[in-house]
Amino acid sequence: IAPILFRCWFLFSIPVLCGLSYIWAAYPSAALREAIFFFLSSFTVVIIGSLLTERQVLRAFFFCALVGTGLALSELSSIQARGASEFLGQKNYYAMKMMIAMIAAFAVAMNSKENPILRLIGIATVPIAFFLVTAANSATSLVLGSLALLLLIFGQAIWVNARNVRGLRTTIIGFTAAIAAASALAIISIFDIATVDGALELIGRDSTLTGRTALWDQAQRTSAEHPMLGVGAASFWQYDVGAAQSLALNDNRAAGTKLGFHNSYLEAQVHLGWIGLGLLCVLVAITMWKAIRGFIVDATFERMCFFVAALVIFGMSFTESIIFAYFHPGVYIFHLAAITAIATRYRTKSVVVRLVPEASGVRA
Repeated sequence: IAPILFRCWFLFSIPVLCGLSYIWAAYPSAALREAIFFFLSSFTVVIIGSLLTERQVLRAFFFCALVGTGLALSELSSIQARGASEFLGQKNYYAMKMMIAMIAAFAVAMNSKENPILRLIGIATVPIAFFLVTAANSATSLVLGSLALLLLIFGQAIWVNARNVRGLRTTIIGFTAAIAAASALAIISIFDIATVDGALELIGRDSTLTGRTALWDQAQRTSAEHPMLGVGAASFWQYDVGAAQSLALNDNRAAGTKLGFHNSYLEAQVHLGWIGLGLLCVLVAITMWKAIRGFIVDATFERMCFFVAALVIFGMSFTESIIFAYFHPGVYIFHLAAITAIATRYRTKSVVVRLVPEASGVRA
């Protein structure tokens, strides 16, 4: 575990800065608590990624997904009526967890090396999870969920199998880019989309993005007052911070409610300043690079599933504070996209030395 832990240094930069913010935070004990939770979350996920193979990680997510799908079905009426559920959170988090369930179920269903019974359960779970994503009535989740399903089908049917044919993947990339550009132009012309508001209207959303713009405006104002180091970890969403409570009341929430800025990068910038934002961007860049590299270069089925999962979480990070968080399935699968790549390469590079004289030698 130790060498992989060392190579995952980027996961621990945020916990370290959170701990240091104890010095300037308005709520030092809350900042220290936040630092400990960030550290434990990162440490736990590194251990998981070090000890389990990529297939085992995806299978573990699938077992959790079965329970989560059952809870989601039981709370479907609550999500559609109130936009929130008791166990899975508000509709965007509900939909995000169902997207992870869909990816995990697909990873088990389409893996020829998996147990046949598990594969049958996975085949049945994929459409149910996708239905729950659409039933959440979240525009972001609907777009990302549809994209994820298309990428999973494309990756399994074409991309993974194309690695054995020289030059075929380059052709596929060019052809896919051309089709995507042509489709975008066709949608813009058919629906006469000339502005951002027009695009939002097409998917049934207003220009405030369901009140998110008010949160983002406040985040920018608070960040301008504490530019470099922020207000300190966990020091904005407190019961006696006037700006935080005003946002909660404007959103018809009870006093003391912790809303979040619905943007991972603004969340980091407000609490840890430009330094924290820079560290988060480094974390995201390394993770996405390893996920993309695994998808393009390694082109294994498991790497393809991790790439799709990382892409979904990255897409949601602009409308939810999902990456700047801890002990959350979205954070875990996003981090594991990088950790499993590091662990797999470390395991393949390690050697076993036999010390028995008659059977001495080194094998890869």
